[in-house]
Amino acid sequence: MLLGKSNLDRMLLGKSNLDRMLLGKSNLDRMLLGKSNLDRMLLGKSNLDRMLLGKSNLDRMLLGRSNLDRMLLGKSNLDRMLLGKSNLDRMLLGKSNLDRMLLGKSNLDRMLLGKSNLDRMLLGKSNLDRMLLGKSNLDRMLLGKSNLDRMLLGKSNLDRMLLGKSNLDRMLLGKSNLDRMLLGKSNLD
Repeated sequence: MLLGKSNLDRMLLGKSNLDRMLLGKSNLDRMLLGKSNLDRMLLGKSNLDRMLLGKSNLDRMLLGRSNLDRMLLGKSNLDRMLLGKSNLDRMLLGKSNLDRMLLGKSNLDRMLLGKSNLDRMLLGKSNLDRMLLGKSNLDRMLLGKSNLDRMLLGKSNLDRMLLGKSNLDRMLLGKSNLDRMLLGKSNLD
């Protein structure tokens, strides 16, 4: 049977088709025989490499990350601080206690902040209004009056005429010259 056969023919004598295919193949070739392209790519790869096969760089970064980590990916420190905050919290971020108190207040409220009730009453009042605050009507009438004006307040014209007069002057008030001459005279005189 072997007469005139080549060494190759002699080697293949009685070999199966598989043996013939593998003749002279390396161990790697033998392992890959009949494998798909995917199997060939994954040969010797770790489980992690198999998971990441065909994944984008973003997918690779997010592998094993929590939902929170995924949300915060690429966010600034400010964005991280504001995560889940209400609009009010966002407005108040970094504000002082005073700013928080004044939030939404009118200009009047801002002016009155920390003012006493008296300060609130006097807000926008003139100096005269400030002087008259809590004064009676009499005090208001006498404001800026002289002592004489105060004495004559509510007096009749007669009282005004007699102010500072002696008893004699009071007796002679409205008397004629004759009456003045006869004042103190007896009937004989």
